[in-house]
Amino acid sequence: MDATFAESGFNSSRQSISRAEKLEFKKTRLIYWNSKRRF
Repeated sequence: MDATFAESGFNSSRQSISRAEKLEFKKTRLIYWNSKRRF
């Protein structure tokens, strides 16, 4: 099986999920750094 084909299929099926995960990660990291800066 072509590796690039498998990756593209995997990425397309998880694209919306990973986008939400990245957004959530950015939010968590922002909150984390803000709390570190405060103390």
